[in-house]
Amino acid sequence: MAVSALLHWLAHSQLNELASHTRWVFAAAQAIHFMGLSVLLGAVTLLDLRILGLARNVAIARLFGLIPLALVGFGVQLITGVIMFSADPSRYWSNPGFRIKMLLIVLAGLNALWFWLLEHRRLQQLQPFTAAPPSAQVVAAISILVWILVIAFGRFLPYLDGIELRWLPSGL
Repeated sequence: MAVSALLHWLAHSQLNELASHTRWVFAAAQAIHFMGLSVLLGAVTLLDLRILGLARNVAIARLFGLIPLALVGFGVQLITGVIMFSADPSRYWSNPGFRIKMLLIVLAGLNALWFWLLEHRRLQQLQPFTAAPPSAQVVAAISILVWILVIAFGRFLPYLDGIELRWLPSGL
């Protein structure tokens, strides 16, 4: 019930009016959303690939400087995503691709939390040419896989509209 109330509220909000009735707003939000994705994934992927063993001459700790940039990219995506979602919240919410994408983003966030709480300090101590521990490599591999899936399901949204996936709970 809370989800339907939120969808109803958003469908009748000023943000909905702006996003759905001002021609350029949705297109601008979509373009900026992709730019935010590029910033986020550029920063995260560089760090993940180093953890997985590429560019071993670079100390992993040096790449931690990219984390604030990744957070800015995520913030841009969050804001523009809300704008696009508000244009037609019921349609997005009923799209199974959207709900899968949101679940994947939550998984990416939990993976990032795992990285920050359990791997970050150990990796900070590593010198160049030192391999990351296997647990950190698992986190990096999950990160890359999950973000690839987020991109894929984001791209699949128009094609999954109106499709019902029986294994995906409708209340989710």
